[in-house]
Amino acid sequence: VTLSELARTLREDAEAPAEPQAGPPGAPERAGPALPASARLLAIEMAIAGHGREAVSASLEQRLGRPPPAELLDEVFGDGSSLTWGRP
Repeated sequence: VTLSELARTLREDAEAPAEPQAGPPGAPERAGPALPASARLLAIEMAIAGHGREAVSASLEQRLGRPPPAELLDEVFGDGSSLTWGRP
């Protein structure tokens, strides 16, 4: 899968009506529209390719038409991230 294909999927997901995503029982409800799964995948792919947090955020904002949630960027780049690229 190329970044162009992921970007196209992200645009298609963004154009589709957002359906609220239910979290696990007892989890707090998220404010705002649901984030397409392709946004998370695109963020991970860009991080693997060497793009930084700011570049990923800008790209997602351009494609989504709104800033990506900080939780997504924290998941990909944060200190508590389970993803390990870019660390010594």
